[in-house]
Amino acid sequence: MKFSPDGATVTVETKLEKDQIIVSVIDQGCGISEDFHPKIFQKFAQADSTNTRQKGGTGLGLAITRELVEKMKGTIGFKSTQEKGSCFYFQLPLHETVKTKPIDQDEPTDSNVGDKPTINSSYNILVVEDDPDVASLLRIMLEDAGYRVDISQDGRAALKALQAGHYDLISLDLMLPDIGGLDIIRRIRLHADTADIPIVVVSAKMEQGRLELNGDVENIEWLVKPIDHKQLISLVKQQLLNATRAKILHVEDDMDLHRIVQAMVSDYMTLDHALTLIQAQSLLAQYKYDAVLLDIGLPDGSGWRLIPVIQETQPTAAIIVLTGEEVSAERYDTVHGVLMKRRLTTDSLVDIIGKRITRQR
Repeated sequence: MKFSPDGATVTVETKLEKDQIIVSVIDQGCGISEDFHPKIFQKFAQADSTNTRQKGGTGLGLAITRELVEKMKGTIGFKSTQEKGSCFYFQLPLHETVKTKPIDQDEPTDSNVGDKPTINSSYNILVVEDDPDVASLLRIMLEDAGYRVDISQDGRAALKALQAGHYDLISLDLMLPDIGGLDIIRRIRLHADTADIPIVVVSAKMEQGRLELNGDVENIEWLVKPIDHKQLISLVKQQLLNATRAKILHVEDDMDLHRIVQAMVSDYMTLDHALTLIQAQSLLAQYKYDAVLLDIGLPDGSGWRLIPVIQETQPTAAIIVLTGEEVSAERYDTVHGVLMKRRLTTDSLVDIIGKRITRQR
């Protein structure tokens, strides 16, 4: 209707053809020039791309429509003659209604089906984008990859959503109607609950934003519009992988042993190091850890003195004692695990930390 003159008719027709249903939308508008036909379903493509064009829009409507139709195993096409109108049509396959029946206990349920996306389905992504077409396109791309998606169309709504729920990643436009994207990034990083959330900036002003931040913010990736589907999903996967790496504090005054432990876990975890109780307390006050790997004999006191500090400042962190001496049953009950230095292996170290972190998360 947007491209039809006043008083014109827009017709919607449906017809059944064997195992297909065909839906056609016919207008009496200005039609589409032949040289633009190959571009009609491209993202951000517009036949009238001048600054003085009469019709608004982003050029995403048909691209989104095609993605939706093709996700439903259909096809879409059009016929158009300039000055004589257009006919857009799509075909969808018909399916017989499946009669439901009680699930037999021996039959696999949907959660057991191997070809369903199970890895990503536990991740929640917040898309912050004021253009509804772009937001819809991002939702389609991310949900198709198996993620759960919520959308906020301005900065205030995004900040409220982050206060109300948990998100594993944020897709962020920089040009928002109320709060600028860079300001949102800074606010997110100031709060402990959101400081570590990975961000993928999706913006036409990507380079300008990157220069303005000047590397001050970590855990952020950049993607320029128009959006490249494969690159978006690749960046999201990489950011989530980095974010889910366990962050460990190793409190140990023996540098050789620390290097050995670092070599053991570097493929699986990120390791910070403290040589003393004072250094450990400082790091615990600044950063959030999934686990603390604790030596007992430290230059400025016993490692047991650090346990109440860990429990108070980071109650969800696993405490694993790595020691050369036997630990009493009473002491053993105050921590989540004990490893003997002389029997330390990569498998035992990764296993005890990994199991505890998984259980806690």
